[in-house]
Amino acid sequence: MIAQWSNGLPEANFTQAAETLYQDRESGNYFLLGEDGPTTRWSTSHGNMRGRGRKIVALRPDEALEWAKTHMLWAGYERAFGVVTEHF
Repeated sequence: MIAQWSNGLPEANFTQAAETLYQDRESGNYFLLGEDGPTTRWSTSHGNMRGRGRKIVALRPDEALEWAKTHMLWAGYERAFGVVTEHF
């Protein structure tokens, strides 16, 4: 696991969201685990209704870096990806 992010809302809230960025130790591939309420991007379809969802998606290295830039603090980003040479 590289980092976790949450919007801080309780699970009972329909807009609650949490994401975890992982990197496979052997292949170096990145993937993101997303979990959230029925009104967010990770939700699942149940007929004509939406429910809580949980999905894993593969990320290219540039996508993992972009996710990290918007969801991690600077110090954690540097530990995971190396020295920052530009502001984000």
